[in-house]
Amino acid sequence: MGRYFHAQAGVYGSSKAAGNFLAKVLDTENPELIVFAIHPGWVTTDMGNVGAVANGLPSAPVTVEDSVAGILSRIDRATKEKSSGKFWNFKTASDNPWDVEIEEIPW
Repeated sequence: MGRYFHAQAGVYGSSKAAGNFLAKVLDTENPELIVFAIHPGWVTTDMGNVGAVANGLPSAPVTVEDSVAGILSRIDRATKEKSSGKFWNFKTASDNPWDVEIEEIPW
């Protein structure tokens, strides 16, 4: 929520915000669960590539394999105290302009 990307996708963005809110609610209401949202990166999928082309790139910059590896790493290291109720980037960002620069993404 702290950063805007023009994607002509108000409904898509709204559904993402709702999903993040649901993660926060589930975390708060279920102290026995570890619940968090993960930004998977701009992944090379049909939808990701359409967005990339619309923004002047030949394809989305993150492979499915790199996204999955980053997501699994976040899941494997997750704890209730440090991870739960937050929105995480799938990896520590690099200097690529499409990357989110921080690990925990502000809502």
